Formats: sequence, C-alpha cells, structure tokens
Amino acid sequence: MIPLRDNIPVKTFPFINYLFMGLNFYFFYIELTVGNPARLEHFINHWAVIPKVLWSNPSRYGFTLVTAAFLHGGWLHILSNMLFLY
Repeated sequence: MIPLRDNIPVKTFPFINYLFMGLNFYFFYIELTVGNPARLEHFINHWAVIPKVLWSNPSRYGFTLVTAAFLHGGWLHILSNMLFLY
C-alpha cells in the first residue's frame, strides 16, 4: 500500500520529517559520488552496521546503529523510504 494522502489535518509543520528526508538524500548523494568501488566499500563498512564488528566493540561502533539508517541501496530504495517518511 502506497500512502497517497491522509484524512487527518496537520496542525504543525513536519520539520523533523523534512530534516530526515534531507539528511537521507544528502548521504545518498555522498554514496553516489564516492567514486571507485573500493572507496564505496570502505564507506559502507565504516557507516553501516556489521554485527560482528558491532558486537566486538559496542562502545566504539555503536554509532552505526544510527548512521546505517541513512544508507540506501539504490534509487528505488531511497525513493520508497522517503515516500513513506513524507
């Protein structure tokens, strides 16, 4: 089901939603412009959640639980996520 409209009137501006949408598009842009595959792999390995790495040192790699939410696997992935966030 694709959310096209809502019957509930909005009383405030969804600032946080738009902020998250902007951050998602910004990090997706960074993913697209990283360049060669080796640098992209390094970028993903640094910012994505890798369970083995996370559990080996949670205090050092705990930030990836948040940063991984801003990584997307392609145009369809980010556009569908932003449609639901919108």
